[in-house]
Amino acid sequence: MLLILGDPEIQNQRLELLNDCFNYSDMLKPTMIDYATRELLDNLKFAASLAENHTDYDYMLYLLWAIPHIITASETGKMISLGLLRAFIAELTSSSPVVMHIYRNISEVWQMFKTLKVEAILDEWTLKKTYTLVKSFALILAAAALNSNNAALKQAGYRGFELPQAETCTEISEWFKILRNKLEEKHKADKCKAGLMLVRFIDFNILNLLPEAGNEIASEAGNEAVRNKRISF
Repeated sequence: MLLILGDPEIQNQRLELLNDCFNYSDMLKPTMIDYATRELLDNLKFAASLAENHTDYDYMLYLLWAIPHIITASETGKMISLGLLRAFIAELTSSSPVVMHIYRNISEVWQMFKTLKVEAILDEWTLKKTYTLVKSFALILAAAALNSNNAALKQAGYRGFELPQAETCTEISEWFKILRNKLEEKHKADKCKAGLMLVRFIDFNILNLLPEAGNEIASEAGNEAVRNKRISF
C-alpha cells in the first residue's frame, strides 16, 4: 500500500505495477469492489499518518495522483476509483459515514456538497483541501457521467453513468461558479498562483463540461486523465 508514496523518480514504475494490479475482469461484484476500496482507504490512511506534519486528507492527495491511471487500467479499477472519490467527498464534507463503497450516481454525490457553504471553505479550508474536494468531483464527473465507454459496467448491473437532470446540473454549475469567482477574487488580491490555477482547473474540468449535459453529448473525457497538471501549494 506504500506503492504510490515516496521517491517521485520511480513513480512511473510503480504506476505500471499498480495498473497490472487492477487489470482484472472478475472482480466487479459489489462486495469485492467494496472490500478492495475499503482496504485501500484504510491502508493508505495508515501509511499517510506515518509522515510528520500530515493532514487528514494527505492520503487523498496521494490517491488523486494515481486514480486517473487506475481508472484506465480496467473496469474494476474504474469502479474502485469511483468508490474512493465518493469516500473522499463524504469525508471532506462531513457527510454520513459511507456504509458500502459503491458509486451510485452524480446526484447522490452532489447531495454531499449541499451541506457545504462556500464562505466556510474560503475562510476555514486550506487551498490544498479545497483542491482535493474539487479534483475528486472533477474525476467523478469525467469518469462516470461524461465517459461514453462504460458499457461493461452497465452490463455488470451498475448505474449512474450519466449526468443528472437539468435542474441538478444547474445547481452544481451555480455552486461551482460561486466557488470559482470567490477564489478568483481572493487570490487575485493576494497574487496566489496556486489559487488562480485552481480557478482555471474548475473552469476546464467542471464548468466547461456541465453545459454539455443539457445537450446530452457524450464525451471521452473519462477515458483519459483529467488535465492532471499538479498544482504546487
